[in-house]
Amino acid sequence: MKIQTLTTKMVQKNLRKKEIKALFMIVMISFVLVISLSYVSAAKLLCLTYGQSIPNAQNPRYTCWSERCVNICVNDNLFQTNPAFCNGIKGCQTLNSNGSIDSNPPEINVFSPVDNAIYNSSKVPFNIQSNEPATLSYLDMRGRWKRLVSLSRLFTKSLTFSDGLNNITIKGEDRNGNEMLVTRSFYVDSEEPNVRSINPRDGFANGMFDVQFSEENPKVLKLHYGNVMSGMREKIVDINTCTIERGRYTCQTSVDLKDYDNEEITAYFHLVDIAGSSDESKHVMLDVDSTAPVLNNPSSFWMQDEKYIVFNISITEINFDEISYIDSSESRPREKRICSRLKDGICEKKSMFKKGHHNVQIVIKDDAGNMMTKDFEFDVV
Repeated sequence: MKIQTLTTKMVQKNLRKKEIKALFMIVMISFVLVISLSYVSAAKLLCLTYGQSIPNAQNPRYTCWSERCVNICVNDNLFQTNPAFCNGIKGCQTLNSNGSIDSNPPEINVFSPVDNAIYNSSKVPFNIQSNEPATLSYLDMRGRWKRLVSLSRLFTKSLTFSDGLNNITIKGEDRNGNEMLVTRSFYVDSEEPNVRSINPRDGFANGMFDVQFSEENPKVLKLHYGNVMSGMREKIVDINTCTIERGRYTCQTSVDLKDYDNEEITAYFHLVDIAGSSDESKHVMLDVDSTAPVLNNPSSFWMQDEKYIVFNISITEINFDEISYIDSSESRPREKRICSRLKDGICEKKSMFKKGHHNVQIVIKDDAGNMMTKDFEFDVV
């Protein structure tokens, strides 16, 4: 009896151990199932359309840049997760419109053309970058949109523009119709300046210079003059004082050449336009004579013999040109030559005048264009 009772107790004890072990196994299996089910329930498959971002547009860890992006495994917070967590999930969910659809315009940076820049070529370089694929266009001066590139994040190319001021609007548009506009103003000056002529071209210089040039947008005009012995100098010419006819400028300026008197100088004009292009006139060699002729006998250079005036004019001038007179008492005054040559520095001539009162001015010139004048009056009866 004792042996049988002991055996029965051992059997019951073993049964309890098996029951506890079985119960433990059931609990562990249930725990694993709960954990597994929790992962499965937290994971989901998404299907995105172009421009949609996850977890949201403010924190775009992933953005769909295709027409459709399918089977993206995410957790409940819409962060991408291990694709294994989505095994067994059939079909994908689409995002709603609560902040996850792209409603922001593309951010475009226009590195060129540079605002307010001046280009010396009609080929203007364009360099535009976008933070997302966008269709890039620009609105020209005629009010027409011209497409640059479709759905790209970069456009680099040179485009042709007319000379003058160009105001354009550049547009970037993404696939969802969001737009960004950037305006640019720039100037094109592709024509080279052309200095056509300089005066005097040869012979003598007295300090007066003329120049003609063609240029729509002149910026700086300089006269360069001088020599090695006395030094080179320059003078800026005020372009606003020039005259313009049919696009051609005519400018005049004067400089003091006393330091170069009786020397030979080089002279030329240098023109620069707003785009930095330049041109020079011909370099001319000129003899300097900046001294006006001298009348040696201002009180006795003439005498009257009834209706005649007898000129006896004593002149000091190594580059003598001519002596003439103008009678302002005439109905149509005009310059009349007295002498074009001197004999021992003297001009002698006898001229007849009509009856009446006469106001006469003699004009003495040299080859450099210097002159001096002297007035006198008399009556012929």
